[in-house]
Amino acid sequence: MIKVVSFIKGYVKISVEGFFGERFLNLMNTANVPMWDIEKINGTCIFLKIKIEDFKKVRRIARKTKSRIKIKERTGLPFFLHRYKARRFSLVAIVICIVIAVYYNTHFMGITVRGTERIPEREIIDELKTLGVHKGMPIKELDRVKIKNEMMVLDDDIAWIGINPKGSRLYIDVTERKEKEGVIDDTVACDIVAGHKGVIKDLRIREGQTVVRVNDAVEEGDLLVSGVIDSMKVGMRNVHARGEVFAETYYKEKDSFFLREIVPKETGQKQKVTFLEYKGNKVQLSGKKGLKYPDGKCRILRKDYEILGIFPIAVIEYEYRETKQVEVVKSEKETIEKGIEELKERIKTQLGVNTEIKDIKSNYVIKNKNEIEITVEFCCFEDIALEKYTEKIDIKSKNGGIEKENKGKI
Repeated sequence: MIKVVSFIKGYVKISVEGFFGERFLNLMNTANVPMWDIEKINGTCIFLKIKIEDFKKVRRIARKTKSRIKIKERTGLPFFLHRYKARRFSLVAIVICIVIAVYYNTHFMGITVRGTERIPEREIIDELKTLGVHKGMPIKELDRVKIKNEMMVLDDDIAWIGINPKGSRLYIDVTERKEKEGVIDDTVACDIVAGHKGVIKDLRIREGQTVVRVNDAVEEGDLLVSGVIDSMKVGMRNVHARGEVFAETYYKEKDSFFLREIVPKETGQKQKVTFLEYKGNKVQLSGKKGLKYPDGKCRILRKDYEILGIFPIAVIEYEYRETKQVEVVKSEKETIEKGIEELKERIKTQLGVNTEIKDIKSNYVIKNKNEIEITVEFCCFEDIALEKYTEKIDIKSKNGGIEKENKGKI
């Protein structure tokens, strides 16, 4: 803190020459004169930094210790302003640039929404605005965890959201909830079929003719609730079947994993290339032309800026890392653990948002010295109801036939 204040007020670097350097420093401490970056050059010379306002006190102490002092450097705002006193317009321009640079580095100058397909980008930005996140907000005021949780509650269409500040731009990465397949307009007649094979555990039918019972085993595509209702009073009619059919379902993944694998490994050699981008056009700022490691890994660091809030530019750094193919040998235990985790992740991508995982089973078979076959199975509880258009039936002719039969019986 002393250094910052001293820069604003100005400070000097001095040399103190004499045979009583330690006494000089003791007297400085006694007089409460701040000093820093003390450097002993030799037995008779010391370098140190002091404030401009303390220079007179230092001269008095130097006389007492019979030391000679010389100013080596002048640093700070007063000296800078004095240097540019005759060039006021240049000074004003520099100050404006500093203010703009400070503002740009401490505030968000833009918000970019990524990953949306169904949800309009404007809707996400408006929702963020209601939570206090907007263009021009101070970076230090951003509470990423709080905003993430509130956005998940505010918008039911969001399955996951990431709040990622990069430079003066805020990136919002959105994963939308999957729309339930087979949802048909309420005014259109439809059946309910099984979206996945399983064993039915609960039926909550609000409209339609149920054709299955609890504990029935069904295959994908089997009819569960018919959209055609036949009654003695009304006859046959088409309806929009509604309801939930909860079932115990199973998901299985099987694959082979190897103890010895050839994988790319970084050698430590790197090549950096930096570009300035404006409206899709790139200009190389640094780095050699031509890639040394075109087949290696590439890390991209992008910083976005908006000059005066009008001109969007970006500084993009590409870091290419050399890799070479090496053989990696894993233990049997490590191979099995990693294989099980990979298969679990594969299955999870197949599950719906509201699917409940009840049990996970795994087993493996050692095929040979290098290959292990692993199987993972999930037991889940979920709504397998899937709406499907009802096959067209000539309701009038059917009803007419029923009426005639009824009349004959009477």
